[in-house]
Amino acid sequence: MAGGERVGLAAYTANAVDGELTARLYTSAIATGESDVWQLIDDQLYSVNTLAALFTAIPQTYKTLAIVWQARSTYASVNQQIYMELNGDLTANYYFRGWDPNFNEAGLGYAAGLIGRVPGSTANANVPGNGIIYLPNYAETTLFKTWWANLGYMWDETDATSIRPTINTGMWKSTAAITQINLRSRANQYWTPGSRFTLYGIK
Repeated sequence: MAGGERVGLAAYTANAVDGELTARLYTSAIATGESDVWQLIDDQLYSVNTLAALFTAIPQTYKTLAIVWQARSTYASVNQQIYMELNGDLTANYYFRGWDPNFNEAGLGYAAGLIGRVPGSTANANVPGNGIIYLPNYAETTLFKTWWANLGYMWDETDATSIRPTINTGMWKSTAAITQINLRSRANQYWTPGSRFTLYGIK
């Protein structure tokens, strides 16, 4: 939770003089004033198999939500899907498209939104996936809600062809403000111990 914790954010900017890419590390106290851009809302690190990453009672005071995650699933495959449900809506209101070098996945009118894929239980031991999900304008009540996600995963650290960068975008056909987010594995499998999902609000 927010209580006085600190978050380091690396911002990369192109040098206008010589074109070099430079990295500057910004460290700001959480919830200490308007100067803070990213603020921690909830951090979930699992020590046991966990059915879903559920964020509830999300504050409506930010412009954008961001979820940073690293996870692995108990689903019996080298890789499997991550799905997102918003405000507990399990009806056919989700539209999405995602791409990686092996999969080109699209859906119209699904009961959950596809975010991407993570390693499953038959991937090499301890290999996770990771990524970030953005939900802009989440508290506004005129437009349908949208998301975009960048992530990556592999299932065999000895095989370069198993490394998969992924991009994904989608829409939830609702104008309601987002107050709850549920991230689950395919077929209601579990997130393994060591998986982590962290929700931030961006001003």
